[in-house]
Amino acid sequence: MHLLSDNRVSPKFVTQLCLTAPPLSVKSRMILICIYVWINIAVRLSQLAKNIAAVVCSVDVHGETDPIAARLIELGFVAGESVRLIAKAPFGGDPIVVQVGFTRFALRLSEAQRITVEELSA
Repeated sequence: MHLLSDNRVSPKFVTQLCLTAPPLSVKSRMILICIYVWINIAVRLSQLAKNIAAVVCSVDVHGETDPIAARLIELGFVAGESVRLIAKAPFGGDPIVVQVGFTRFALRLSEAQRITVEELSA
């Protein structure tokens, strides 16, 4: 009923829910908005379909001295950078080839799962 054609939640529904439901606290409304954004926009780079344009949102950092996150950031996976999944290996898709800006890299799926991206509309 409140789903879009691709099973995402309608933004109109979330807006109405946040504005018209008096028992919701401000914190509850913020949580609903965050869930909406996460469900509808953000995906992991490992889940991105081939040749879909996206923008990097963030890289998951596990601890202060996370060498994998540091290397991903050094390679150019920074917020706002354009990214595209170019190819997946057969039989499980590990590794994958991604393009960041004009440079292509091979990444393990475990590395790609640490990168959150936002798909760009066509």
